[in-house]
Amino acid sequence: MTDPEIVLFDEPTTGLDPIRKNAAHAMILQYQKTYGFTGVMVSHEIPDVFYISQRIAMLDQGRIIFQGRPEEIQESPLPVIRQFIRGQVPEDMQNALGEL
Repeated sequence: MTDPEIVLFDEPTTGLDPIRKNAAHAMILQYQKTYGFTGVMVSHEIPDVFYISQRIAMLDQGRIIFQGRPEEIQESPLPVIRQFIRGQVPEDMQNALGEL
């Protein structure tokens, strides 16, 4: 296991300040170039995903609803994708919150 083909990063920058977060991203990118592995990163930090990724897959309710380049996801017509990447509260959730 000294030369992996795939490396999983599960929320690698959670809790880090912006300087250390950017350093971690730079380190991941450098190691990826140096060692040639495919990195799979799980993250809810949308700006970070766009910065570090060459390809993105988005899951919703256990299904992959998008696969493609960062530029492509930003053009998606799917409401769930548009709401997620923009941080918008869906209308049904807004209505439920209004009932509280």
